[in-house]
Amino acid sequence: MRHLSAKSENCLKSDPEPHTPAQRLEEMNARVEARAGRNLPLAIGVGLLLGAIAWVCIVYSQPVFTVFVSLVAAFCGAEISLALRHRDVWLPRVGMAVAVGVGPLVGGFFGGLAGLLSTFGGGVLLLVWYAAECRMGSRPLQLPDILWGLLTVLYLGGCTLGAAVLDRSAGAWALIGFLIVVIAHDIGAYAVGRTFGRHPMAPTISPKKTWEGQAGALGAAVLAGAIGLAPLWGIPWWAGAISGLSLMFSATFGDLLESRVKRWIGVKDMSSWIPGHGGLLDRLDAILLSAPMALALHLIWIAIL
Repeated sequence: MRHLSAKSENCLKSDPEPHTPAQRLEEMNARVEARAGRNLPLAIGVGLLLGAIAWVCIVYSQPVFTVFVSLVAAFCGAEISLALRHRDVWLPRVGMAVAVGVGPLVGGFFGGLAGLLSTFGGGVLLLVWYAAECRMGSRPLQLPDILWGLLTVLYLGGCTLGAAVLDRSAGAWALIGFLIVVIAHDIGAYAVGRTFGRHPMAPTISPKKTWEGQAGALGAAVLAGAIGLAPLWGIPWWAGAISGLSLMFSATFGDLLESRVKRWIGVKDMSSWIPGHGGLLDRLDAILLSAPMALALHLIWIAIL
């Protein structure tokens, strides 16, 4: 009898204790995080907060948005200058921030031509800043540093300049229409890719990107262009659909370009400054290259419609 009681006691001890609601929630979050590749609730919360800040800046006033875009550009410049140090490409962090941020700041207040000239001027400023810091730090001037610096200033400065000029020339609703398309592109790619993705699109650059997800991005961008962007831009639905298709290409290429740079650097995210998201560039990769595309499309429709 005593033997049976001990055996029963051992069986009871071996049975797993019932999970509490908190434990079940933790396990569910772990499964979601493993599938999504990041802390999804945190990422959504932080994303909504960043989106709310951007929304307030857009609708409050054009000068406020111009300053906001300039600060974002400067932040991105500092971020990539630090990430490039993993490949021994040294660029002055403060100098890069100033050089990248000056173009959209000037463009938003004085127009596109002034902003474009300021972007090139930012490249010259970076070269001078870089040479001065190398001299003070006894570091020799290196061609890869210079090339990466100039390319970064032209890319980040030029792309953010597009957003600032679009807001200045066409207004907040035109900017919101363009953002609706890019956000729809990202949501469509993520939702369809996670659910149905089977065939990798660019496995050596972005292993998680699939052709199925790209089909979702295409459908979402074209639909958002036809029913979201078109009325905000005052253009026919078919012109909005064409704009959505064009922005789908620019958003995808911007995403792949940033992924390729991260692969070359050897990092998963450009930084870890934004909880649940990585770096600011990781969240803006599709928007950056789409901003000058949106500006060009808007000017084209004004000219021909």
